[in-house]
Amino acid sequence: MKEIVMLTLLVLLSTTFASAQTNPREFNFSGQLMDATGTNPNLGTNVTFTLSIRSPTGCELYREAQTLNLSASNGYFSIGVGSPLGSSKRISGDAGNTMTT
Repeated sequence: MKEIVMLTLLVLLSTTFASAQTNPREFNFSGQLMDATGTNPNLGTNVTFTLSIRSPTGCELYREAQTLNLSASNGYFSIGVGSPLGSSKRISGDAGNTMTT
């Protein structure tokens, strides 16, 4: 549990939000993925990020997944969140909502 909290805090603290040039309804999510000790970067070659947005009552409003190779990036990642409907990044169970500005 402590490892999950540390990873969550690391990702939250390193998250940046910026408007994407190609899709104005997309934002960038970036950070460095570390191991459970917080001292060594995760160098996974097939790391899947599943991102979801939920209402205050827990209802899932949006979900997408992206897989990255972190082996050459020292654990750093940057992904655009806000894929349009029909994108291969949108995954099963997604409510079908879109990002709004």
